[in-house]
Amino acid sequence: MSPLLQVYSFQAYCIDEYEEIVEFIEKQVKMICPFKMVYSTKVAVIEALDNAIEHGGFPIHIKICHSEEKGLAIMIKDSGKGFLVRDKIKIIEEYGVDHLLKDNLFNHRGRGIYMMFKTVNNVLYNEVGNEVSLII
Repeated sequence: MSPLLQVYSFQAYCIDEYEEIVEFIEKQVKMICPFKMVYSTKVAVIEALDNAIEHGGFPIHIKICHSEEKGLAIMIKDSGKGFLVRDKIKIIEEYGVDHLLKDNLFNHRGRGIYMMFKTVNNVLYNEVGNEVSLII
């Protein structure tokens, strides 16, 4: 895979591509973002990919965009039907993102959206809930 210019778009068709995708995205982030953002962005990407694989399935569409004005955006869209994203956003708007941990603090699951919101500048979902945009 070549270095990021402005926009890079590709698809993942199976789990075997997972590590290569994470490494490629991390490499792009290292070229663009301050060092302190690299690990936190990788955490968010891993959470987004894990959610896409588990809840939506393959193929997964990944798009990386960079501009001086808007910064770096990583979009991950799965092939699933999505989820009731409005319900999660409503909880975040009313009670704050930390409220998402209330029922999942000691669970092995259920903290992905929380971690994404805590590790990047912004997290946006499409209406359906099968595409997440991580804004760094």
